[in-house]
Amino acid sequence: MKSYHQDHEPAFQDFLDRPHIWLDYECDGKTWSFVVGRTDNPDFGYHADFRGLEFIELWAAD
Repeated sequence: MKSYHQDHEPAFQDFLDRPHIWLDYECDGKTWSFVVGRTDNPDFGYHADFRGLEFIELWAAD
């Protein structure tokens, strides 16, 4: 199985940067995100959002 990144951006993994967990205490204290940035675009991030242990959504933006 090939992914989008294998076809269109073969060096995708070389650009991954700053994986971190972002806790959102201001909203409800229960939501958090796992965020991975990119070295070639410091304002961009891939976000996996959770409420407790429940996965909510996956999105990317700058």
